[in-house]
Amino acid sequence: MKDDTEILSPLEHVFYGVGAYTITVAFSFSSVLDRSRLEESLERTLAQFPWLQHRLEQTPDGRSLRLSAGVSPVSLEAGALDSSRGQGTKFVGPLESTVGSPLARFCLTETSSGSVLGASMSHAIADGSSFFYFMVNWARITRGEPVLGPVRVAMPASTEGIDEPTAERILSDCGLFSGGARENITSDHLKEEFLYLSPVELASIRESAQRESDVRLSTNDLVTAYLWQKLGPDWCNAAGETESFLTCPVDGRAVAGIPPNHFGCALGFAVARMEADRLAHASLGDLATRVRTAIKSVTADTLQKASGTLARVRQRDGLAGVQSLHARHPTAGMVVTNMTRVPLAELDFGSGAPTSFASDAAEYHAASLYSHPAGIEVRFFGKPDKSR
Repeated sequence: MKDDTEILSPLEHVFYGVGAYTITVAFSFSSVLDRSRLEESLERTLAQFPWLQHRLEQTPDGRSLRLSAGVSPVSLEAGALDSSRGQGTKFVGPLESTVGSPLARFCLTETSSGSVLGASMSHAIADGSSFFYFMVNWARITRGEPVLGPVRVAMPASTEGIDEPTAERILSDCGLFSGGARENITSDHLKEEFLYLSPVELASIRESAQRESDVRLSTNDLVTAYLWQKLGPDWCNAAGETESFLTCPVDGRAVAGIPPNHFGCALGFAVARMEADRLAHASLGDLATRVRTAIKSVTADTLQKASGTLARVRQRDGLAGVQSLHARHPTAGMVVTNMTRVPLAELDFGSGAPTSFASDAAEYHAASLYSHPAGIEVRFFGKPDKSR
């Protein structure tokens, strides 16, 4: 491993500590997957993604995180269904992005209808693109097909010229919110709900919104705006909050010239905002335009500035500072993630692609968009039920 890849990037530090996000997905197959074949191909895949076999450790000054020098082998664990946990983690145990903890877990469970392959990765080492890049490569290696190996591009940050990172500065530069310690909400406290938008409904939404906007709106803009108005007034109505905030993660590879096979967390955060008392009655065109404007504002330059600001936070406050940052406003925000390009058909480990998949919530007041034969499927998690 090269020295310049050992230290986590400024953004990756944000996904460290208690309450940090992880990526956990359970893929269901209608056939029984060959365990020995998967074990052998996993070993070969991990050799191309060596970062997953390390663990996090603090640098001597205690202000940064790096990947450990020693290797902690990752294996394919035997299934142990735990119905008390969430849809993803009941097939693969929960993961923590803390010092000394594994950065990835994989588990194969045989069920009455076939197999479930569970995978979990720390967000401190991988974003959604990296997660699925790994899974697709694993499937291709299992099938004996060639792959394009990953790279891990160093993302050094400069703090020169970066202003004092106040809460408003962190929001404007990074799209992140300062809000004290994160809640450690486990997946069993969250209930996944579903909503479907048919092509006819999408066409109606588009016709209405596009008439009210001077910019060309994407399906993602429209559905995200629709969800903001439908769910936001209930989710973002904390006492005393005068604004509602909507966050959309943006893949930095698409805007900053980062290679598509970069393995790491390369996200930017687009934030749209509106006065809370206007949200329920605003025009869909206005909301969708705000979403489009926020997403377009994430550029190579803004990602570089975000890195510098996050580095300044760590210089000033150490690791405790980044652990108080949130990807959504803690009391008046929601997150919508576009997952319509999930490469499910490519996850064929030799006996067909998954028939379905379930993901665990990294956050509540969060929604994800997926392609569906009937249009767009929305999976969302509302307020946590701590009595469960």
